[in-house]
Amino acid sequence: MKNKMKLLVAPAVAVAIAFGGSPASAQDTPVVTVDPAAPQAGEQELTVTGEGYTVDGVFVVPCTGANNLEQLVELGADACDLGNLTPATLEDGAFEVTVTVDVPAEGMCISAGDLAQTQVGAVCFGPEAAGDDGGDEAAAEAEEQQEPLPETGIDAQTLGLLGAGLLAAGGLTALSIRRFSRI
Repeated sequence: MKNKMKLLVAPAVAVAIAFGGSPASAQDTPVVTVDPAAPQAGEQELTVTGEGYTVDGVFVVPCTGANNLEQLVELGADACDLGNLTPATLEDGAFEVTVTVDVPAEGMCISAGDLAQTQVGAVCFGPEAAGDDGGDEAAAEAEEQQEPLPETGIDAQTLGLLGAGLLAAGGLTALSIRRFSRI
């Protein structure tokens, strides 16, 4: 009897452990910033910071082929100097690295993400990135233009715990049916 109970409880515990971690939200996007926020054209030393990452490792890459977020999204990796990757060490989902880049007069972007490109953040600066209002307002406008993902109503953790509960209830029902059938 005890062995049967262990066989029924073990899968439920495994499911609870598998789904018991913190659920990842698809709406969490990494944020990347540079200091100085509006670097001048020419060779510049920039401090790049990022936060909101849940991956194991991040690389920072200069993207001189784009000077606004729309161009960067359209051109993707083709806009970036992939031979100039700077690894960044994450601590609690955040990093800070110093890079030296040759900033073109028309501006550029700095991108940071993992090699699989599952989490990528970017910041752009320059005349076209800023428009007439300044870089911070252009970045805020670009962030507002992104539509949030729909709320599906349930996360993986809740679904896993619900499944584990149903599995345990089914096991207990099966045991009680067997017990009463012998009487």
